[in-house]
Amino acid sequence: MLPIPAMELAIRCLLLALGVAGLGCATDYAERYRLAHPGWTPTPPLPGGSIEETLASIHGGPEGSLQVTVRELRVLRVDVEPWETLSVDSVAVGSEEQIIGVIAHRRCKGRRGIRFFGSERASWYVFVSGELTSYDHFEFGESCQPENHYLPSSTAHVATERALIRYAARRYPESAPPTEEMLSKGVALVSAGRLPDAERMLRSADRELDLMAEEREDLPEKEREAFEEQERRLRAMRAKLSRAIAAAGRQRRKALD
Repeated sequence: MLPIPAMELAIRCLLLALGVAGLGCATDYAERYRLAHPGWTPTPPLPGGSIEETLASIHGGPEGSLQVTVRELRVLRVDVEPWETLSVDSVAVGSEEQIIGVIAHRRCKGRRGIRFFGSERASWYVFVSGELTSYDHFEFGESCQPENHYLPSSTAHVATERALIRYAARRYPESAPPTEEMLSKGVALVSAGRLPDAERMLRSADRELDLMAEEREDLPEKEREAFEEQERRLRAMRAKLSRAIAAAGRQRRKALD
């Protein structure tokens, strides 16, 4: 006889198969992972994490009133040409030598009184030999505010990262990173030794800051103070990134001397 939790999951999935709305097993993958790993709860990704746990966390929604749904999940074997699309269940039994790329588009919705709110983001992940090596992951905080967790790829897998980013940008242009996120990612790119990419991130942020300066001039006086505070904070982040790029450049030139 199945354990009670497993029986409950089986009943929910059976009801979904029979067409009973609202009781389905949308988080089937997360539920199955939880049954196999008692006490597990969804967490942001960490380097070295398994494909199975990462996929379970992607499917597992946050506690509370927020509703997070996976709108698209693509699992791709990227060490072959052309890339091979894999099923969520088959990827866990593949060869450990494979390089796997994952794209997940998730949407968060919530309600406070009569007011509804929400946001959506596309995340990507790269697994090498079964272990998570780089990612651009989003959690959803209060009021569905996206919270970014970013680990750049090593030089060996930059091409894969860029291909995943291009796919996400084409499919989900609304997930384009805001200025603060670009500046934060720029610092991470410096730490990963990817100075050209960090410099491109800085230039993109500069264009957004220039647009903000133009927008500020058209704001009513009562809104300008908060806007200027945000702009000052972003320019401080911009200065930090610029200094980090300059310092890394000096270290690189010194190492070549």
